[in-house]
Amino acid sequence: MSEQAALTRTSAYVDSGVLIKLYVREPNSAAAAQLVTAFPSVKLYPFQELEVRNTLRALAGRTIITAAQRAVAEHEFERDLILGRLRRAVPDWRQVFQVALRLSMDHTAATLARSLDILHVAIAIAEQADPFITADRRQLEVARREVLRCMPKAEVRSRIDGTECGTAVFRSERVPGAERGNGGTEAG
Repeated sequence: MSEQAALTRTSAYVDSGVLIKLYVREPNSAAAAQLVTAFPSVKLYPFQELEVRNTLRALAGRTIITAAQRAVAEHEFERDLILGRLRRAVPDWRQVFQVALRLSMDHTAATLARSLDILHVAIAIAEQADPFITADRRQLEVARREVLRCMPKAEVRSRIDGTECGTAVFRSERVPGAERGNGGTEAG
């Protein structure tokens, strides 16, 4: 079976920091889109939805994007839900938090992972997601220590890591006058 065929049969976990790059254009958004579109659809957990929506609101609040640009991004996000590109799913939260407590105990001192980083990895483990897609170095380190199959590999990660790339530009060409702002768009 080809790698592409294998990807279409699995349920990936896509970190919200990668998902946001589908709705806010950055120099690294194309690489993020290429990774995500390898899957016919991606599960969206309540935690990720909160992070994506909150990040869009924070970007507008910081005037990195306008209110109109935020509205279009939210519309595109809703459209992806309606079209099934994103599929809402609810994990077993009791299991997620049991895994998260173990991950914290086993890996936080060495990785300095934050609780939200731990939750991303815990959801992926509890849901048996494959692969785990992130550009966050702490999540990636915890996931690798748990022997999860991670994407992207290091050479791709540097292209999609918003904290390394800096400038955010609104994704849609439909809104004239998309303004550039400073700072990454790390979800949260």
